[in-house]
Amino acid sequence: MLYWCLIFSPQFSCIFSRCDPGWDGASCEQCVRMLGCIHGTCHQPWQCICQSGWAGKFCDKDVHICEHQPPCQNGAECIYDRDGEYSCLCLEEFHGKDCELKTGPYDCLMQPCANGATCLDGMNRFSCQCQAGFEGRFCTINIDDCANQPCRNGAKCYDRINDFDCLCPEGFVGKTCDSRTSDHFSGDKYIYMQSYIEILRQNLF
Repeated sequence: MLYWCLIFSPQFSCIFSRCDPGWDGASCEQCVRMLGCIHGTCHQPWQCICQSGWAGKFCDKDVHICEHQPPCQNGAECIYDRDGEYSCLCLEEFHGKDCELKTGPYDCLMQPCANGATCLDGMNRFSCQCQAGFEGRFCTINIDDCANQPCRNGAKCYDRINDFDCLCPEGFVGKTCDSRTSDHFSGDKYIYMQSYIEILRQNLF
């Protein structure tokens, strides 16, 4: 028998376990399996001896997976390797662990997505995750940031990538031309702003 003492200051108490570590049962005749062992047994403590039809460290891999639950898709052939592992022999137009991805002129291998988009390869198709400011199947369309008419007071809107510029009419300033120049500028600063607006007009028209 093993005794374990627990100290609780200023007192302590002892408890005992009838079995040595790794053994259990009424007469301590049952070995304790490895933690995580699923379809296995043991002869000695902490073993995981797989039952028939199972493999792997924890006896959790079906050696007949190609027969019971074929994982291969799209007409691929399932080949059992060993230790519960398998591989799929894909048809020419498919690839992936289970041959679930289509290989062709329009998959991610051909880098179809534009403007820095991320290509997501899926089941028999792909999709593009666009960067901010772009849309469309291939992310080739620049979203019109002027569509909602953000510029105020008759200002002209110029679309950019995920942004816009407003060419304010005389007397207005701000990102959307929503502030009067008299609220922000006076004297030389006002004259400078008017000159800047005039330069923009000359360059854009």
